[in-house]
Order: sequence, then structure tokens, then C-alpha cells
Amino acid sequence: MKEKLKEILGVNYTEDIGQKIQDEIGKAFVSKADFNAKNEAKKALEAQIAERDKQLEELKKVDASKLQAEIARLQGENTASKSDFEKQINTLKLTNALDVALLGAKARDVKAVKPFLNLELIKLDGDKLMGFNEQLENIKKEKSFLFEDVSTPRATGAKVGGEVSTNNIKDQANNALRSLLGKEQ
Repeated sequence: MKEKLKEILGVNYTEDIGQKIQDEIGKAFVSKADFNAKNEAKKALEAQIAERDKQLEELKKVDASKLQAEIARLQGENTASKSDFEKQINTLKLTNALDVALLGAKARDVKAVKPFLNLELIKLDGDKLMGFNEQLENIKKEKSFLFEDVSTPRATGAKVGGEVSTNNIKDQANNALRSLLGKEQ
């Protein structure tokens, strides 16, 4: 800028005059770089305001009552799912407790005994089956073939060559194979 002043004023230009003119220009005018920076900031802020206005208009279109209804519907579904899950867990616990109880009662086949039980009368209270023992006793009396007879001792040995072997199962199986193959011990 000083070069331009020197050119215009020619020989009348002094450093003192150049400094005074530059100071006065700084008071009344803004430099081009400052102007451009401020102008870009203004454009960016205007764009942000326009975007916010657009977002506000979109939010005005949202129906709050529909959102509340949707929230209530989802809460209802969650509650229903939770109760269904709890019912499934309770049914599974009851089924497992019945299986264990029937095995403990020496049922030959748990699946064969279950149809004779009225499951609506059986409830699970903690670890105890309520209404089960009465039904079990009736089934044992009426359909004793479904249960192992614990009063009659079972033969545990295998007869091999006229002797009863009371060794473990492996020895019994080996003796039976030898007998089938015609090889004696």
C-alpha cells in the first residue's frame, strides 16, 4: 500500500505522511483479508441457521401423540414377551421336576407315565411338586407295569457254562462273547 502512495504522491511522499494515511485507513476501513474471513463466517452461520430451521420444521411435523402411542404399544409388547418367557421358564422347571420325580419313583419310561398325570393339578412350589404324589400312587396301583418292581431282586450275573458270574459287566460281556464263539475260559 505504501508503494501505491509513493506512486500517487510522487516527491511529496514522506514516511510520516504514509504512516498517518495508513492509520486513518485502519480506522475507517477493514482489510480485504479480514472482510473475507468475516464474510465466510457469516455464510457458515447462515447455513447453520437454515439447517436448524429445516430440522425444526421436520420436528413440527412429528405427531407426539403417535409417538406416545407407539411407546405404549412397545411397552405392552415387552410386558407380554416377559410374561411369556416367565411362563416358558416355569413350564420347563415343572417338566424337569416331573422327570426327576418320575425317575426317582423308578418309572421305566417317563414319557409313558406322563399321559396318565393330570398336569393341571400339579404345581411347583420351590423344589416341591404339589399334587404329584397322590397321582403317582394311583398310577403305580393301576399301571404297575410302568414302574420297576423294587421288591423283586433282579439277577445281576450272566450264566456262562453253568456258573453264575457276579463280576463286573465287562467280565460278563467277555464271558458271553467267549461262550458264543465256543471258546472256554
